[in-house]
Amino acid sequence: MTLQYSGTISLGQIHGEAQNLNAAPLTTLVSISDFDVRDLINKGLNVQVSFSEFYGVSYDTGGGGQEP
Repeated sequence: MTLQYSGTISLGQIHGEAQNLNAAPLTTLVSISDFDVRDLINKGLNVQVSFSEFYGVSYDTGGGGQEP
């Protein structure tokens, strides 16, 4: 499922999309620094991330799926 393209986006929504990418069950703890979350937009650990970078991202794209 693709994340929305506008409006409020939550870390929980991003995490859900990331877990679909990795075919792993959702856990209750999540951080914007988690590898699976950052992998959706191909960002390393030492790079600043904005929630807006996740608009339109889909696990189907396998990371880097910002805009189709």
